[in-house]
Amino acid sequence: MRRFLKHSLLFLGVFLILANGLSWMSLYYLRKSEFYKPSFALQKSGEQLDYIVLGSSTGLTTLNTQTIDSITGLQGVNLSMDDTSMPIHALMLEHFLAQGGKVSSCVLVFDAGQMNQQTLQQSGNAYRFLPFIQEDYVADYYRASDNTLLSRSEWLPMIGVGYYNAELFYPGLFSAIKPQRHNRFDARGNYSYPNSGGSNKEDTDLMTFRFDNPWYKKIKAVCAANNIELILYHPPKFKSEVKSDTAVSNFINHSQLLQDTTFFYDELHVNSEGRQLTSVAFANEFSKRIKK
Repeated sequence: MRRFLKHSLLFLGVFLILANGLSWMSLYYLRKSEFYKPSFALQKSGEQLDYIVLGSSTGLTTLNTQTIDSITGLQGVNLSMDDTSMPIHALMLEHFLAQGGKVSSCVLVFDAGQMNQQTLQQSGNAYRFLPFIQEDYVADYYRASDNTLLSRSEWLPMIGVGYYNAELFYPGLFSAIKPQRHNRFDARGNYSYPNSGGSNKEDTDLMTFRFDNPWYKKIKAVCAANNIELILYHPPKFKSEVKSDTAVSNFINHSQLLQDTTFFYDELHVNSEGRQLTSVAFANEFSKRIKK
């Protein structure tokens, strides 16, 4: 019996060492790559940037920084990440600055429904920050969001990597070979949906929101502390009218910019053609508002 326990403990110890070692290696290569947006942000933090774009899938697919740059003469990157919400946008900004990033303007792309949220909700792609779990701000976010699976990965990376093996372990191995590859975004962080889809929605919705989301306030405070111009942007939304109950000078409201279904992939997202039109319209507005 004693021999059995000894062998069992030895086997368990070897397993833990190997599993955590492989998990650490996977996270290491992801951190050094550009595969996911947090790692992409790290690699871009050393560039001379005029602006960054923060947001979820609407920010990712609506504003094409290459088009904006060609019109404004500026240089920016899109750090938006799909399946996220305002807390992750705040985390991304904190992450970019903590890794040495410097920028003049921050474009926050949001949905009116997000601004009205008051509770911290878990984002589906929060695991993409796991390669940076040793950073206090990432560990604090996982703990604050009650994501015990990811927060416990601070000391046992095998927990998070094992659970998200298809999203972390295999991409980590792939990143060791091709660190410059991106997960559905281009060299400036942009992605577009094809010119298909559309929406059958007939009635126009009206939504009023307030600028009192606590994570928006955090983004606002971080921008102010770092002398960053914060630009708020609401993207086109099919047959929807969005307005704020408070007038703010740094808000570009394009919720009704496009109303033809041919420019939309679905009700919330423009397609490639809609992205081009929106990016041009935004660039013209952005040029008037940024600090000279």
